[in-house]
Amino acid sequence: MGSVVVPAGDGTLAGLGFDVAALGLRALGLVLETRGKKSLVQFPEIKTTLWLEHDEIADVEAQSSDASYASLIPNVNRDGNVQDLSIIWVAWYLVKLLPVKAIMHFEKSPLEESWGPTLGRLDEFLPQGLNRNDEIWHFSLGVQELVISQWHSVHKFLGDRLLIHRFLPAGLSKIEVLMILKA
Repeated sequence: MGSVVVPAGDGTLAGLGFDVAALGLRALGLVLETRGKKSLVQFPEIKTTLWLEHDEIADVEAQSSDASYASLIPNVNRDGNVQDLSIIWVAWYLVKLLPVKAIMHFEKSPLEESWGPTLGRLDEFLPQGLNRNDEIWHFSLGVQELVISQWHSVHKFLGDRLLIHRFLPAGLSKIEVLMILKA
């Protein structure tokens, strides 16, 4: 869970009509779950989530000894600058910073589309200067326990890109760490 992967150019994604080579970095996906020889992979830039066989994907970090894969991994500024990172790499790094048990939600969309009724009234949480139709990144990560020093690391990493954050009960002894970021 949390690995960034590159899909095969001739696999399921190509079979669905996507030109993987033409997509370039937009074809990167994030593994949400793994079962047996398959992984559930979300491709946020093309708004697609599907189960793929492991032989259809390559883990970018595991293959980083190959220069072509290593060049895909950004140099994450640990001092809090996420301005140049894509949504996929922010998600990858958040999974490294927190003891994530489940990636519950992960998308790029207008704020109002992403904000569900279970989150409460949006007006109560809407920061000044943010509009309901502004494009945002929404992350909801399930953690078993949140240590305050871990949260400080996340907050430092995200900096002023973090617009809204909440800690919600998520059942099964989990806490949902909800984060809304500037896109």
